[in-house]
Amino acid sequence: MWTPTDITKVIDITRRSRIYTTSSGEQFKWKDKARLYCVSVDTGLNLATYDRVHFRYFRDKKSVLEIATAGAHLTDALVVTWAIAEKKARDRRRSRRNGGGGGGGGGG
Repeated sequence: MWTPTDITKVIDITRRSRIYTTSSGEQFKWKDKARLYCVSVDTGLNLATYDRVHFRYFRDKKSVLEIATAGAHLTDALVVTWAIAEKKARDRRRSRRNGGGGGGGGGG
């Protein structure tokens, strides 16, 4: 079972790296491709997948965070770090839409 202290440790680590480490030493990483998904650094197994729905105000389908059986014991950590990863992904998408370019290319 996770405690608030464990979650705080995970959040502290997120500021330094995209790899999250639990108090028991397990490491996982969120990747933002067509979907946002999380894999174990050690095994490569999928731990969670976030299926975001575009145009959510006009559709009946809802966005869903699915936690795989392999990640069930990390549910609290996956939810907390998913919120952080999704916020970063939204910021990147917003920056691209508004001409920020996400830090690549540019002027001259």
